[in-house]
Amino acid sequence: WTIPEPLHFEPTSAELKDDSFDLKIISNEEEIRYTLDGTEPTRTSPLYKDSIKIDKPLTLKARIFRDLIYEGTPVSIEFKSGTIREAEQPVREVKSGLDYKYYEKDWFRIPETGEFDLKPDKTGITAQVNTDNRTKDQAFMFEFSGYLKVPEDGAYTMYLGSSSRTKLFIDNEEIVYNNTYNRKKETSTRIHIQKGMHKIKILYMNAWYQGTGLTFSWEGPGIEKQEVSPEYLFHTE
Repeated sequence: WTIPEPLHFEPTSAELKDDSFDLKIISNEEEIRYTLDGTEPTRTSPLYKDSIKIDKPLTLKARIFRDLIYEGTPVSIEFKSGTIREAEQPVREVKSGLDYKYYEKDWFRIPETGEFDLKPDKTGITAQVNTDNRTKDQAFMFEFSGYLKVPEDGAYTMYLGSSSRTKLFIDNEEIVYNNTYNRKKETSTRIHIQKGMHKIKILYMNAWYQGTGLTFSWEGPGIEKQEVSPEYLFHTE
């Protein structure tokens, strides 16, 4: 008998704007009970099956039950009304790829400001978000910045996958925080965003004994879930 792995949601957070989506609960357990009114799930609460339709702001709580003894710790997620993030016209000509700054430092927290405020050990341009430009496998950080070209108006789910703490900012607002440590995890947020250019920044922090993988993916109108390809990533000189 083992303690169950913590359950998590996909997307991890989301905004609503006159629409709906299907929320998935990711777990290997067979009995997961949930509520949609913020109360604690019990053994008589609805049983999770394939997905839960979310069509209005609410607080969902879910809990693992096993046999007649084990009751897991409730996990909650809050859905709020959102607004459409408007595109902006870059003040200078854009070119393919994102700016990156590479730091050979060992930090344990990503700053709330979205800035490492350190002198980088290396800078350059990268076609995609990854850690290929590192010079070692432990105790380093990356800061990626530039523009994301959104092809159509609509609801997009943004994903960050890593085994180290990572943050995504869009239009200077924190959108995704993957607060993981020594365990590969993907965190996602569903937002509404306008067609056009949007400022983005991704901060990645690798401490000791963590994997080096990093992925930035999305899903939206006409786009099945996939890594954001170079044709949508830009920077200004």
